[in-house]
Amino acid sequence: MKKFYYYIIAVLCVLSSCHKTTYINPSKTMLAYPIQGGEMLDTIHADGDWEVAICPDWVQVEIQDSVLKCVVGENQTGKKRDGKITLKGGDARQSISVSQAYICTHITPENAMLTFGKEGGTQTVNIDTDGSDINVDVSGNMTAKYDNGKLVVEAPVNNAATTSGKIVLTCDSQMAQIDVALKGAICPKCGGKGRLACTKCGGTGYVWEENDDMTYGCTRCGGSGGGYPVEFYGSNAHQYDLRKGSGQMVCPVCNGQGS
Repeated sequence: MKKFYYYIIAVLCVLSSCHKTTYINPSKTMLAYPIQGGEMLDTIHADGDWEVAICPDWVQVEIQDSVLKCVVGENQTGKKRDGKITLKGGDARQSISVSQAYICTHITPENAMLTFGKEGGTQTVNIDTDGSDINVDVSGNMTAKYDNGKLVVEAPVNNAATTSGKIVLTCDSQMAQIDVALKGAICPKCGGKGRLACTKCGGTGYVWEENDDMTYGCTRCGGSGGGYPVEFYGSNAHQYDLRKGSGQMVCPVCNGQGS
């Protein structure tokens, strides 16, 4: 009976050694926190049990099944924090580097250009930053508010000409700019008229040709033929078949629509 008992003990010992943890592989080996801190989750892959052996005092950890939950508060030390979390299980050891900034190192908007239609509206831009106090400076007919990684920009209805503005985000020594276009109901090129003075004749409808001392109707704005127009030579001028242009051309910006 004793031999059988010892045999069972030996088998259990062998089985226990077979399930001994041999590896611990976290999905993230580096956790970088912003100034304001936050929560990060790290999935741990292992072939057995594991635990947290070493952890900085400014990091709170909690094991939830195979996930390591790490929580860091705001960094008020005035300097960068660096440390390591060490996991152990059986003969396996694995370290996770953890750091926390103390000044803003980057401000990166998801979009560097926004465009609003003449009806205005609201747009939200995601901001990637480790800064805790983002200043927002707005120029142009709009408003912008930043909160927790999101910039909300609002533009009113614009019944005037198309205009533009910009939003400047700053924190510590970092700066980022977002350009904003506000389309209007009136074309800024033609002032809503849809037409401009012809660039070839300057709006006169005539083009002067020195080689034969004659004036020709501007073909760009609809004229043709040549002669001596009464505008230049008086009512007795011989006009031949002169047909002057309108002096106007379609606005290339609004395509004649005026908006």
